[in-house]
Amino acid sequence: AISKADSVHFHALFSLAFALAGSVSADSVQPWMPWEQGEQLTYKISWGFVSAGSANMDVRPAADGNHFDFQSVARNNGAFKTIYPVADTVFTRAQRYGLLPDVFRKTLNEGSFYNNSTIRFDRENGKAVLADTIFNDRNRKRIKSRTDTAVSIKGWEHCIVTAFYLVRGMDFSKSDKHTYFAAVSGKKRYVLHVILHGKETIKTDLGTFRCIKVE
Repeated sequence: AISKADSVHFHALFSLAFALAGSVSADSVQPWMPWEQGEQLTYKISWGFVSAGSANMDVRPAADGNHFDFQSVARNNGAFKTIYPVADTVFTRAQRYGLLPDVFRKTLNEGSFYNNSTIRFDRENGKAVLADTIFNDRNRKRIKSRTDTAVSIKGWEHCIVTAFYLVRGMDFSKSDKHTYFAAVSGKKRYVLHVILHGKETIKTDLGTFRCIKVE
């Protein structure tokens, strides 16, 4: 079930602190999910009855057969684009087993804010290496600030994108009500708390569905 809150994609999706501190057992994640063959989720974003933009989340199997490529793209339109243009792109390459990310890249264009950020996960040496640059101009020729740093990791950390897909793939018939796992976002390692609230039945334009409520 996709709630109205899920439609608030833009910076919220890309900047959520999905970054975490324990680990989820591989046994709690289903071995096959729809995105294995490729998938696209399309969100229509609105402010009341006014269309504000759209966001796509794509998954493709990588050519090597051992990874998935995840890409999220958000764009606004109409008057919103004129007042505060948004063009955000996030790319992640993750390992097929466990959905562990190898690289996370984020490009944000929001109003007068322009940012390029890359996190490379070096699990062998226990660190996630961040390169983050904020620019003064749209053409990215004048650098406002730059951060190069490393975050210590234990080996099972996710990024904000793979955290989303990891939760989608969890088998909640076997999961506890409270689950925790680890991820890295920006310069920090965070704790993500997944709460299983139970079940509900919802009515949509496509029919009535029995759903699991997850926070």
